Amino acid sequence: MVVIRLLIIVTVLICFFSSAAHARTNLKLPRFVTVKAPEANVRSGPGLRYRIEWVMVRPDMPVEVIAENKQWRRIKDIQGDEGWIHRSMLSNRRTVVITGTAQIMRKSSHKDSAPVARVEVGVNGSLLSCTQTACRVAVNDYKGWISRESLWGIYPEESN
Repeated sequence: MVVIRLLIIVTVLICFFSSAAHARTNLKLPRFVTVKAPEANVRSGPGLRYRIEWVMVRPDMPVEVIAENKQWRRIKDIQGDEGWIHRSMLSNRRTVVITGTAQIMRKSSHKDSAPVARVEVGVNGSLLSCTQTACRVAVNDYKGWISRESLWGIYPEESN
């Protein structure tokens, strides 16, 4: 009887500490966030004891959060590279990156709308809103609409 009670206590403790070690927010996974720090270490695991895999040196870049562990977020970048970053380096502000080819930012979401600016591949901007086919973004002092297909940092089914 004592052995059974000890096994139950050990099992409960293991479950408690296991769930605490993998504590999650109530936010949806996966989700896009933005790197807010001018330099952010991306580590091989969720903690300071893990080696730094690379350093993100471009603030305002979108990354995809694919897992959480206490104060750490496992992220995937635009190249598909994954690693762990401390949550203090991230912001819930949304940004996107132009992919494919240079894009014409337009005054409205219609393809024939007047051009506002030409935006090169790799440029990132703030995500303002989206329709099914285009998103309104802010790049430097320009605001306009760009095709969703040319943006990384937003899911195809996501409405914003």
